[in-house]
Amino acid sequence: MTHQAEAITELKRLGGWLCLDFMNTAERAGGEVVTDFLKSSGDVLLWGEQAGILTANEAREQASNEAALNEARAMREMLYRIFSAFAGKRPPDQRDLEGFNRWLREAMGHLQIQLAEGMIQNNWYQAPSLYRVVLWTVIRSAFELMSAPQLGLLRECAAADCGWLFLDTSRNHSRRWCDMEDCGNRAKARRHYQRVKRSEG
Repeated sequence: MTHQAEAITELKRLGGWLCLDFMNTAERAGGEVVTDFLKSSGDVLLWGEQAGILTANEAREQASNEAALNEARAMREMLYRIFSAFAGKRPPDQRDLEGFNRWLREAMGHLQIQLAEGMIQNNWYQAPSLYRVVLWTVIRSAFELMSAPQLGLLRECAAADCGWLFLDTSRNHSRRWCDMEDCGNRAKARRHYQRVKRSEG
């Protein structure tokens, strides 16, 4: 495990954009999931609570739902493939874009504006479940990032066993690792070990 977290509540939020943090609920090698931090449908809701989408009571009030977990994972991997392609300056797969647009049409069809305490607020109406509220919010975030200038700052961690996506807001835009404490330090340790082995040889 690259990132020192046993539970979804311990996972660092390093993406710099809500949808990227959702994509970073898995570690990947060669594009394939090797560690999944969404271990149950409850983890989807707990992540939603951490992201400020749900309240603590909401995150704990829905029954376990295996179908919702599978759906959340499938949507996450679709988004990862799209944004990994963006990070690598490649065109996303057309099938993934079509899947994204289906999600987007569903989500935006449930978005509404309300006046609450004199303030304009937007929220979701007629959501079939809180799982859907979380996933719709992620899809909306992904759409907003696609339309934002920050998309040009999108990077993928250089560690071969991580795959996390992040916005590189460093001064000279040369950030390679999602987190120096995890992936960066491990890469430095490997380079040091290789130098020592070469000097011994």
